[in-house]
Amino acid sequence: MLGGIKVKKLFPCNCSACQKLDELHFYDYDNLMNRKAKGKETVECDESFDDVLVNQILEGVYNEKLTISELVVDGEIREAIDVLERSYPNDAILLLARYNKGLSDYNLSLLSMDDWKVEKQKIGNSLLEYEKKMKKEKED
Repeated sequence: MLGGIKVKKLFPCNCSACQKLDELHFYDYDNLMNRKAKGKETVECDESFDDVLVNQILEGVYNEKLTISELVVDGEIREAIDVLERSYPNDAILLLARYNKGLSDYNLSLLSMDDWKVEKQKIGNSLLEYEKKMKKEKED
């Protein structure tokens, strides 16, 4: 919660029925990520009742051309973790927990802005190391 405003990340449904609708149907990001973490590959659309692939919903929102390094440079650490999750889901969960803890501590004033920036930079450096590892694995 930021200044009394609760922010909720929503992703649009991409099933064939919803693509034709004027008013979009959305899924809660936390729900999608929880499903993914528990191995549930689909979610039912509330409009068409079709099963929709969770990964397709999540990947449809992010620009596939963005690399981890581009996201880190832009300060989009949370989104870079999402990209990492495609290749290293267990490692991404650990970095996400670290990110969420830092963000929570910052929002509760347990962590100064400078310390939060340092923590995000450390997480960003870890993400860059994973990107190097992924490139090396592709070359081998």
